[in-house]
Amino acid sequence: MSETDEFVKTWHKRQFKKNLSSHISDSDSNRGAAAKTLDNNRDTINDSFVSLDPHQLQAEKKHLQTRRTARTVLKHSGTFIFILSLAATVIILFPFFGIGTKRAVQHSTNEPTFVPKLETSEAKVIKEATGLGLDARFSIYVPKIDAKSPVIENVDLGNEEQYLTALKKGVAHGKGTYFPGQGKNVFLFSHSVSAPEYVQTYNAVFYNLRNLEVGDEIAIYFSGEKYLYIVSEKIVAAPSDISFLTKDYGKETLILQTCDPPGTTLRRLLVIAKIQ
Repeated sequence: MSETDEFVKTWHKRQFKKNLSSHISDSDSNRGAAAKTLDNNRDTINDSFVSLDPHQLQAEKKHLQTRRTARTVLKHSGTFIFILSLAATVIILFPFFGIGTKRAVQHSTNEPTFVPKLETSEAKVIKEATGLGLDARFSIYVPKIDAKSPVIENVDLGNEEQYLTALKKGVAHGKGTYFPGQGKNVFLFSHSVSAPEYVQTYNAVFYNLRNLEVGDEIAIYFSGEKYLYIVSEKIVAAPSDISFLTKDYGKETLILQTCDPPGTTLRRLLVIAKIQ
């Protein structure tokens, strides 16, 4: 039987049942008569379906296609809904799948290890000098008498105007003598005054230089390096005696000079310190 024949036959059946049901009561006898009438008219349905109007045939065909489509959708929608529900469940429960199976995280009780960047020796020296209020390029610090000052380099010992100007700014380094680290004699000089009230006026950094003793330390900061000298002797010399400048002390030596007695030009107090 072709698809068209099936449509026509199905349409006849439905139309016959519809007409028949409208004349049947709810009694059992009427239901039996309806069934008998349906059986007697089956042949009539089978023989007369070819006489359907084409428009009715097309309508019936669309109706049946709609029903089949509905059945297909209902059949597969259940599967689709199930898969969708399962996927949603997995997504919701996914964060909890590992509970009870993962190894417990071990939390260290130690503080985080911090490895500071190592300071260079020059950086340490600069930091130390700065902490004292000094310049690591050239400065002096005498801990025992708390004397500290920048050093003015290459001051001409024979030029009074020049060294007096330099002494207002700090301790003077004698021109023609050596610098720290060169292995020779380093000569520095500064004012001394007769009374403490003049220390600031004349920048008398070496006012208490006479209080140094053998074994005391003197630090020189020069060109980013720190040089430590230990006092080996104290000498009082005449103003004209400059032999100490050229004397060979056997190793690098720092020579500090000031007035003696303080505030006069009678003699010179020399503190000799050898590099450690």
